[in-house]
Amino acid sequence: MVVNTPFVHRGGARAPARTPPCADRRISVSVEAALARFAGKWARRLPADVRSTRERLADWLTARARR
Repeated sequence: MVVNTPFVHRGGARAPARTPPCADRRISVSVEAALARFAGKWARRLPADVRSTRERLADWLTARARR
């Protein structure tokens, strides 16, 4: 099926040329916290594993030790 409608690109957002290092750190900390909350709430329902590599490895080693 082809939909013949016009597409108008309005331009994208652009990051400022210089971002203070402390702002980057705050953003990364808040992103990590948000991902942790998201993973805690939805990890069992997601098709992909959202745990960190360290968490996946620890769970894998724990499961392997139980065998």
